[in-house]
Amino acid sequence: MKKFMKHAKTKAAKAGLVIASGLAAASAQAQDLTTKITEASTQTDANLTTLYLAIFGFAVLGFGFWMIISAMKKG
Repeated sequence: MKKFMKHAKTKAAKAGLVIASGLAAASAQAQDLTTKITEASTQTDANLTTLYLAIFGFAVLGFGFWMIISAMKKG
């Protein structure tokens, strides 16, 4: 029985070490992924802002050309 308990304690200690190191690695990887997701979100916001400004710019240009052409037709 003593041999079994000694063997069980040794295996339990090794298993505890493996589990602890696995949790630490998973936590570090999760932190790394959180950083990447935050960076991607920031880039997406910048791209959407650029897209909205481009659409607004084309609308302004189109309206301006329409006003010039309609003024030339009347004149």
